[in-house]
Amino acid sequence: NPCLEVFPQATVRVIGAGGTHKSKKHGYEAQRAAAARHTGWSDAELETQLARAAWAPNHDILDAYLCAWVAALPESKREACGDPDAGDVIWVPRV
Repeated sequence: NPCLEVFPQATVRVIGAGGTHKSKKHGYEAQRAAAARHTGWSDAELETQLARAAWAPNHDILDAYLCAWVAALPESKREACGDPDAGDVIWVPRV
């Protein structure tokens, strides 16, 4: 499998939650809720799973989750920001 470059800030912009920085409580909660909507979890379920996933600041765990989610999407559910043929691309979810 090819290595895919993903960027959490690009992902949260695409899913409509990039308005407030993730380091602020409201920003983290908005990003987590948007991620839940797009990945099939309830917000409460995702919050619980992220808390169990790692020992790190919440926003860093959410970033890791978003990166893994986008990288695991089938090609038909990803969108390129940049030129994949030139190797200059960041992948985001297709919404």
